[in-house]
Amino acid sequence: MRGRLGWIIAATLCNRIGRKYTALLSCALYVPGIVLSFAAKYCHPAFELLFIGRLIWSVANGICIVNQTVWIVEAAPARHRGRMAAMQEVFMALGSLMTQALGVPFSTGELWPLMFVMPLFVNLISVCIFVFVHESPHYLLMNKKDPEK
Repeated sequence: MRGRLGWIIAATLCNRIGRKYTALLSCALYVPGIVLSFAAKYCHPAFELLFIGRLIWSVANGICIVNQTVWIVEAAPARHRGRMAAMQEVFMALGSLMTQALGVPFSTGELWPLMFVMPLFVNLISVCIFVFVHESPHYLLMNKKDPEK
């Protein structure tokens, strides 16, 4: 349910601010979600932080899922679009599986907040990459009216 809210928001964001800035915004939303989820253990008994953090994180995830699919399909050559969209789904599933597998050692009462360190690290790497990535050609042509870019 929470991810679906992100899906709805993503459609508007992709058209208004572009694919690149939607990706950066979703990464920016991950940070407070991760920090609140991590802090839930140490701000005892504020378990509500975990719910709020997961809500923010899920909305950011919904935005990211829609944005990456749109961006990949628009940027891929026509003959590779179907394959690229399918590969994106495969890599999302593999990423989820890897996250679950890496989280198993932290599934104790004391260590569970450490599960949030790796997603924060990956998110910061993603922000650094998105800063240097080009905007979607479709967005530049349709919304910015700039065929040169």
